[in-house]
Amino acid sequence: MIELEFLKEQNVSESLIHGIEEFRRNYNVDEGAAARVTRPSIPFYGKEILEMAIACLLYTSPSPRDRTRS
Repeated sequence: MIELEFLKEQNVSESLIHGIEEFRRNYNVDEGAAARVTRPSIPFYGKEILEMAIACLLYTSPSPRDRTRS
């Protein structure tokens, strides 16, 4: 995965990268929806900014409990 290699090159915390991998395993993206996600032409740089953004996304994502209907 190109994105994860980029994060490793930026020295982003291994625990956050592991969190991304786990998230991707637990939450599959429909192929039709994946095509709607745009990739910026200029990636964000800077370990601190990347780590803050990743942590925010991981810790505010729905838990498996939130995905079930009551």
